[in-house]
Amino acid sequence: MLKLHVITPLCVLFVLRVFSEEARDLDCASLCEQVDESFGVLITGDKYEGSGTAELYLPFSNSSCSLPEFPHDRFSHSVESNGVLCGGGYAHTIMRDSCLQWSPDTRTWEYLVRGMDIERYAHVSWTPTTEIGTYLMGGVESLRTTTLVKPDGTHEPGFHLQYDTLSACTIPNVDDTVLVTGGVYTLNTVSVYTVEGWYLDLPPLNTGRSNHACSSYWSDERRIFMVIGGYDGSNSVNSAETYDTDVGRWAPSGAKLPRPMYGLSATNINDRVLIFGGYDVEIGASPDIYDDILKYEPEEDVILSVGHMLRPRCWHAVSVVQVQDYAPCSVLESY
Repeated sequence: MLKLHVITPLCVLFVLRVFSEEARDLDCASLCEQVDESFGVLITGDKYEGSGTAELYLPFSNSSCSLPEFPHDRFSHSVESNGVLCGGGYAHTIMRDSCLQWSPDTRTWEYLVRGMDIERYAHVSWTPTTEIGTYLMGGVESLRTTTLVKPDGTHEPGFHLQYDTLSACTIPNVDDTVLVTGGVYTLNTVSVYTVEGWYLDLPPLNTGRSNHACSSYWSDERRIFMVIGGYDGSNSVNSAETYDTDVGRWAPSGAKLPRPMYGLSATNINDRVLIFGGYDVEIGASPDIYDDILKYEPEEDVILSVGHMLRPRCWHAVSVVQVQDYAPCSVLESY
């Protein structure tokens, strides 16, 4: 089995910028002791200068390494833990009707699917544990349809979506269902789907949002769902809220992002919610794109700064992957 050799000490004290009282710095020792070295976070694409790039973030050492670039730029795409990256990019190009997959053998991105009959951009994705494949859900070109991309590279129409789904965010559940949260046309809506289609709606979000981040974590044997940041239809927001499955409603969190942002991404690794990147822009100004890596601390209900990506990113996609599939990385950097 390939092992990743880090050329810097695994745990050192990192002095990081203080953004706000809620977004406090966290040293490596606090983060490193809680994570499994087998897993990392795959970070892919960007709407601007980094759209063809990918990196692997290693929480156990709070370091990142660069990966080979994609054949074409990708943003507003999706990526799953099996290394399947689909859609996104510029309109009416091979990017939007194709899927790539990382090959551990060649250490390159290879085409899994070309020429899907429906282009996917600003869609969401879901890979059920039954290993039937990955569902691509909604997006600009087909708001209420899904495509099932199978492991062998074939694809077929999937289930129908209950609502127009654009720039939403999905949270897989343990019972092989998936939550679709928010979206441009469904700002406050939270829907649950199975492989058969729409199942039910959960209570609505308190703050409507699209282009947001979402994830989940366990607390006292209860599953807690979380949405973070996003765009409320008028402004970007810095708020978060959580859904306790025992309580049955969404509640505002005391945690705040260091600034209002949308176009950010989140995932759960070792039951810790990590948040990556983001974007904000004022009318008449150049966009501000961020390289932050943040962590939600549920015990204190705060968002902490833990480091930085190799480059600023927005409308990117992230997923937890096995480090051994991506090693050795070509560059290692610590923060």
